[in-house]
Amino acid sequence: MRSLPGDEATIWAVGDGDASRSGRAVTDFLARQRLDRLIYLGDVYEDGTAQQFTTNYAPTYGRFAGRTAPTPGNHDWRNHESGYDPYWQTRARSEARGRVVRVRRRRLADPQHQLGDRS
Repeated sequence: MRSLPGDEATIWAVGDGDASRSGRAVTDFLARQRLDRLIYLGDVYEDGTAQQFTTNYAPTYGRFAGRTAPTPGNHDWRNHESGYDPYWQTRARSEARGRVVRVRRRRLADPQHQLGDRS
């Protein structure tokens, strides 16, 4: 992952990804926004296996892989050697570590898109 040019970047942080209808709605929303970096907060359901990364993560959040700084969640950790690690090792994971970013918080323009809301 290359450094970003300029002084500002738009960073989104999400987790608990899947390929459900609500998961696709979140990633479709993100695709319409400025997205310089995505911090993926872990948990590819249910157990973070290689198959679940293929079926539950790649079809939705996978399109942002080149801009993602991943972190493993508790669901990913159980199978990290066969799921999480191989998936991210092929996607320049090491370049995402150690970046220092100045963050300016801002409210979402559309309050109906609450990323943690599964209602």
